[in-house]
Amino acid sequence: MFILPLIQFKGQEMVPFSLPMSWLVGFVFLIEMCPCLCVICLHSGKKNLRPAFCLLKDLESDSWRKSGKCEKTQILRNKQNLVLIAKPDDDDKAIFESMTIEEMSSYPGIKFDIHSYQDTKPKGLPVAFTIQWHQKTYYMCVEKRGGNLNVQFKEGDVPNNIEGTTSNVIFIKTPFSEGDEQYYMFETALEQGYFLAFEKDKGRLIVKRREAVDQVDESIKLHHSPFPEHMHLDTSDQF
Repeated sequence: MFILPLIQFKGQEMVPFSLPMSWLVGFVFLIEMCPCLCVICLHSGKKNLRPAFCLLKDLESDSWRKSGKCEKTQILRNKQNLVLIAKPDDDDKAIFESMTIEEMSSYPGIKFDIHSYQDTKPKGLPVAFTIQWHQKTYYMCVEKRGGNLNVQFKEGDVPNNIEGTTSNVIFIKTPFSEGDEQYYMFETALEQGYFLAFEKDKGRLIVKRREAVDQVDESIKLHHSPFPEHMHLDTSDQF
């Protein structure tokens, strides 16, 4: 009977063990079904190489994958109840303005689709934003120029899969406060601690570092809801 050498990782240690060669077919099946297994080769004598398997249960690559869930035609607002308007062609890519329901019905750049993702190491709900602008789809992203992070809109749809530990397309959606089901924060997955925010002076959507945790930073407090096609909105009211 041939013996197949294997190695199992336990923490930082590699623990060798052996199984009969007849088990090889089963392990080949496992490799196809489970990405946490990989094949290496070990020397057996001077000339021959024999396969070995590493069980990498605790090692998992970071990635995001589209979940298939999408909240369509969402209106984004800040704490002051101003409506977010995307303007991909302007220098100010997105601004907050007061709007009536009549204006919202015909104004482009206000109906966002919010796409949900699955995360291999979740700490919130990963989402991405798209918008229709002049019959074209644009996605929201964050660009880093020098030491600044800026909101941008680029033509195209959001990807189905994103590999790596960072992304300029993904935003981590979490409640603004514990138990809050109305207002949320959106942290960019490009750089930890930076959130979508309302810049009061110019009314723009920006990316900023969150103020100290023990302080309330309402500039990063955002709300979204479906486009109210059959109801009247008074944008002077507060949620």
